[in-house]
Amino acid sequence: MGDELLENEPTRMQWLGFWCMIAQQMQNTLVVGVALFAVILLCVASGFGLLMPSTVGLLVALPMVLFAPLAGWVSDR
Repeated sequence: MGDELLENEPTRMQWLGFWCMIAQQMQNTLVVGVALFAVILLCVASGFGLLMPSTVGLLVALPMVLFAPLAGWVSDR
């Protein structure tokens, strides 16, 4: 019974790949968040009012929502 647990233990390379993926996801989230925040601040500073930031937020998020399923499908092929 104890040997079964040792066989399923991830290797060092698998852990390295996992943490590299986590770091990449964190960087991606940070970049998208900073870009969205900067665009919203530019809209507010230029005098477009409060309607424009919500529209910009929607336009920034829309490609991720539309293309994520397609990217997942392509990565599986």
